[in-house]
Amino acid sequence: MVAEHIDPAPDPIPEAPTPESIDPAVVVPETDDSLAPPPESAALFPSLDPAPQPPPALPPELGTEDPMALFRPGAHDAISPEPFSPVPAVTPPPTSGPHLPDPRWPQSWSPPIERVTPVPEPAPTAEPTPRRRWPTALLGLAAGFLGALVAVGAMWGFGVFDDASTAETSEAAPPTTVIERVVTEVVNPNADGTTLAAAVGRKVTPSIVTVEFGTDSAAGFTVVASGSGVVVSADGLVVTNEHVVADSDGFDARVVLSDGRVFPFEIVGEDALTDLAVIQVPATGLTPVDLGSTRDLSVGDVAIAIGNPLGLAGGPSLTVGVISAFNREVNPGFNASDRLFGMLQTDAPFTSGSSGGALVDGAGRLIGITTAVGVAEAGSGDVGFATPVELMTRITDEIIETGDVKHAFLGITGRDQLDRLDDGSLQPAGAVVITSEPDTAAERFGLQPGDVIVGFDDNEVRTMQDLVIGLRHYRVGTPVDFHINRDGTVETIVVELGERPEGL
Repeated sequence: MVAEHIDPAPDPIPEAPTPESIDPAVVVPETDDSLAPPPESAALFPSLDPAPQPPPALPPELGTEDPMALFRPGAHDAISPEPFSPVPAVTPPPTSGPHLPDPRWPQSWSPPIERVTPVPEPAPTAEPTPRRRWPTALLGLAAGFLGALVAVGAMWGFGVFDDASTAETSEAAPPTTVIERVVTEVVNPNADGTTLAAAVGRKVTPSIVTVEFGTDSAAGFTVVASGSGVVVSADGLVVTNEHVVADSDGFDARVVLSDGRVFPFEIVGEDALTDLAVIQVPATGLTPVDLGSTRDLSVGDVAIAIGNPLGLAGGPSLTVGVISAFNREVNPGFNASDRLFGMLQTDAPFTSGSSGGALVDGAGRLIGITTAVGVAEAGSGDVGFATPVELMTRITDEIIETGDVKHAFLGITGRDQLDRLDDGSLQPAGAVVITSEPDTAAERFGLQPGDVIVGFDDNEVRTMQDLVIGLRHYRVGTPVDFHINRDGTVETIVVELGERPEGL
């Protein structure tokens, strides 16, 4: 499989823990071996083979004095090939653009036995960095600025992704839709004989930008880091990944539009927890992307990635694949607070520099922001991961309104509730509360240890991950109906979600 940032390893991989998690603040998830997922398959990056070598040159005398000399007896004995130099092996391009160092986002690929350490990549003029390998369980960020991985740790009961229409919003903090959602064009690949991919590319490419950081001087602009971005409003709002713009102080920043125009930009706000950011370009009349939805998608539906891989000049790049899976947890094995939940998985290829780019459906509507790529050491290819458009909208709306994001917090630790069926098998049946932490929403509104959360609002909960994915879509202060099984009786408790403490 691959990364933006990107993943690999035939060495035996420790079994991943059961998706029993917790809430942001106190998490000691318990593992149930009966539900442990099987290890991922693996795959290697193929290296480029050296170019074929030319045949030896013929002595000049055999071609000038006697045209038939080569065909006379003993002619070949007289040939003494002159020495020659083989054609140099093709040098593959860098697997990621130069990125600024950031201890949260390591930039070097290491063998499975090595500890991951951040290593800044060279500027564009330096020798290209060879591909390095990660264990299968590790995932690389698809992207630009830091060439890093999205880290994932213990699971908290406060959520990541869900159907936005089911979220009930409090009067104190009503969500406001600020991103344009007008469909500007319907893709019809048969109208003029173009393919679906070509029609989608023609529609979406004007909404894709390159985000660059570097130094501006009389000699020109020297790029030291780059990523991608997606235009979401005609007046210059652009969504990208947080790791694309993180730690950019001291560098000149600019956006290159698909038509080649260049603008400076300012960062409106960023959110490391979901790896999303919004920047403002001082331009009008831009082409915002049409927003789609993941709710009606199925595994196997068309997914098209459009971004700026490897920081290459010449405009956005388009690749085609399908939706491979939903609700993936991206876990490269770093800090717990850096885990990404509810991610879309696709086989549409994207790599370094594509972070912050668009994943769109067959109608050219945005369904995700390309964020990470997983690479295995053996197998047929790589997989990419994108932040679903519903989560992107929830986070970026709040960034645009306030410049910051406050995350909802329930305040429990928990694990999967497993019921034993008549055939002896175990079946997930909810999220059981282990502790209800002091001074949290869970304690204030009466959630108790032993309660089994089987749903909230219109959402079913079968595992702790369902709870985590769902609650991330809610704002602080939102009242939520939690459906719990307490001592065999299902009842509903209304909980007003609190704010996630800093440092979790």
